Amino acid sequence: MRDPFPFLSLALLLLSTPLSCYYVYVQGELREDFAVANAYTVALGMLGLYLAPLLTVFERVSFKKRLHAATLNWAAISTSLALLVQLPHILGARFLDSVRGSMWEWPFFVYGTCDSRWSDYRDGYGLVPTVSLINLNSVMFALALIVAYWYKTSKGYATFRSSVPFILVLVFRDATLFRQTLEYLWLHHRLEYPFTTSEVLYRVDSIIALWGLNLLSLVAPVFTLLWAYQRISTLIVRERRSLIAQFKKKSA
Repeated sequence: MRDPFPFLSLALLLLSTPLSCYYVYVQGELREDFAVANAYTVALGMLGLYLAPLLTVFERVSFKKRLHAATLNWAAISTSLALLVQLPHILGARFLDSVRGSMWEWPFFVYGTCDSRWSDYRDGYGLVPTVSLINLNSVMFALALIVAYWYKTSKGYATFRSSVPFILVLVFRDATLFRQTLEYLWLHHRLEYPFTTSEVLYRVDSIIALWGLNLLSLVAPVFTLLWAYQRISTLIVRERRSLIAQFKKKSA
């Protein structure tokens, strides 16, 4: 039996935003209610996709393989968010300012309830510098990961030489992301969440959503280190076996 949890998590992640937009812009429901719901479901979807391989009870595989699948899911999630959300956020500040309140601006309104700087386009002149730098950092690492993954798979099979760049880029990206997220959330907490909505009805939910949407950036990088160690160890053993086999073949 196949584990349904990854598919449910993916459905939650992909459908929550369109459904929220439908209820807000077609049915006329309150934006703030569905912004909180959308933030919760996206956070749960991302966590579910990452944790699904680690917690599955439907497939009997080693922890090493589970961690490998979870790490690849994490790389795919973070890269997709960088290119599909953060890159348009950088490039489209003027457009987003002109369509403020519309469906096009919805994802940034949702996160803006958690951190108002994400929906501050400064009258179309660009994002707040802190936001721009965070987005730019994510986009640059996403592009580097794509290039490294292409190089890793270009020969059709993973060798030590082709795999190491992808491993190193992901480890360095996650180390940077971990520190950045830790400082980001600590700033919010230390200053008592000055950028989170002040509306009493939504403030607590928005603070929880802020942590929920960023939680994976604190959890996944820790396990990425273990994954990197396991992958490099496996590749070294595989490389040694290949060299021994080649030596025996030549000696025969």
